[in-house]
Amino acid sequence: MFLTATRGLLEFAKGNIDAGLAGYDLAEELARKNDARVAELDPFLACMRVQETLVIYHFDLAAAERIPGELKHFVLPDDWASDLRFKPFSVVAKRLHAPWPSS
Repeated sequence: MFLTATRGLLEFAKGNIDAGLAGYDLAEELARKNDARVAELDPFLACMRVQETLVIYHFDLAAAERIPGELKHFVLPDDWASDLRFKPFSVVAKRLHAPWPSS
């Protein structure tokens, strides 16, 4: 699943939006099928989707019509502000001028 998400990132880097989206969707599907290997699956998937949104902003793809609306903003768990896994993402989002929610 990690390599699948990375392939999605590479597709975004090449400007292949549909293949990038499909890569992250497949990574989530694989994680759900193999959830016994991933402790705390929901926070893991939330982090993966935050990374996907950061990649979209990094490669300046957020304005593309094919990017779904939910990926143009960050979907975070309710306790994200107290979860240390999300702190680095907030720093990166600010550097990318992406719309990170206030805590």
